[in-house]
Amino acid sequence: MLVLNRKEEEELIIETPEGPVVIRLLNIDGKSVKLGIEAPKKYLILRKELYDRIYQENVESMNEVSMDVVKQLMKKKGSKDE
Repeated sequence: MLVLNRKEEEELIIETPEGPVVIRLLNIDGKSVKLGIEAPKKYLILRKELYDRIYQENVESMNEVSMDVVKQLMKKKGSKDE
């Protein structure tokens, strides 16, 4: 992990094939910082807690789909055995 110190209004730039991602430190208020991010529209930018929730929902959804597939396969197998 790269760790950098920044002061208010200073920026970081991450170069990508689609263009730069610019991260600007807008404000520091006690233990809270406000960041501004400019990025090509191709990139989805999420807070970690939102990303984790979406990921978990996707995992749960896949488990439900997997169980549905197993049930369907079991039904088909049961009808073949009759």
